[in-house]
Amino acid sequence: MYRPLLNLAPAEMIALEKLPERDKDALTPIFPLRPWLTTKTLEKAFDRIEKAYGTRPAFLIPPSLPPALQQTGPSNEIRALLDPANGYDAWCQLFESGRGQTLTPGLQLTDAQQFDQQANRLLALGRGAIVTFTRSAFPFVGTIASRLGAMTGGGDGIVFLIDLGKQGRTYLIQVAELAPICGRILNACPNATISVCSSSFPDSFDALESQDIYERQLFHALQSQYGGTVVYSDRGSARAEKQGGGGVPFPRIDYPLQAEWRFYRTEVQTDWSVGYTGLATKLMGQQSVWDPNLRIWGTQMIEKTHLQQSGAIASPARSTAVRINLHLHRQLWFGNPDGLYDTDDEWVDF
Repeated sequence: MYRPLLNLAPAEMIALEKLPERDKDALTPIFPLRPWLTTKTLEKAFDRIEKAYGTRPAFLIPPSLPPALQQTGPSNEIRALLDPANGYDAWCQLFESGRGQTLTPGLQLTDAQQFDQQANRLLALGRGAIVTFTRSAFPFVGTIASRLGAMTGGGDGIVFLIDLGKQGRTYLIQVAELAPICGRILNACPNATISVCSSSFPDSFDALESQDIYERQLFHALQSQYGGTVVYSDRGSARAEKQGGGGVPFPRIDYPLQAEWRFYRTEVQTDWSVGYTGLATKLMGQQSVWDPNLRIWGTQMIEKTHLQQSGAIASPARSTAVRINLHLHRQLWFGNPDGLYDTDDEWVDF
């Protein structure tokens, strides 16, 4: 129903962990592999995924790194997994044993000569596969789709992820660009599914009170042409690119609706706890926006902030986790009020 691409970062993992259990059963996240925080090995990353999501099925894709960084930037463990030698042998071993046994593997594209050996080995596991295309790889979509179609009887179990990164409001231009790409994929792999992932979450909030969720508009336009072969994906309302510098941010609470975000921000540099309390009170006072019937962790956190209770929103990181938690839930149950309001998990603070 929903394939959010979630980085192994604190806000995203907390937001996922705090979703109702039935939400976790209904979505399938895509995790780009990376170490957890400052650790050098991947063991803690798998620990954090299991803490947030259990051992449910999920996609694990290789980290997206420029060629110059593949040799010097990541840890030795990551470099070994990105090595195409012997059909990406180390990458295949990850899914054949240990923590990768419940994960659907991502196919690596950096070495065309090693692709078929890798794909055949990973497809033999019986979990399907996901293949990610960024813009630089668009010219090779038809070739890869043809090879996978021949291996799988027309794309059975194959997911094509088109990663646009940062997305603006010009989604109609992107539809014109993506429609023929989807057509080439489905000509070779009619049984495959396609997800387009991007983030239109804004970088600046000056005089900005709301914004449409352009990822949804792009999805609906593509779905109108290709129907159920297109499955919704986004970055969970996290940005595609990390922001750096800029000083201490003003307190801000973002409240996701189905098709837009509402932003509550103070431009007074005040104590964070005071600032967030005022914003939560303002949000909850807007009856046309605030939904008191939506009972999940994110709404509880906003209510606790309004009431100045312990564990409330008191930092940008906590506010971001609240936004992502609410966004994931709303997008999962888009257009389905029964699912949206059926949340009977007991709340537990973290």
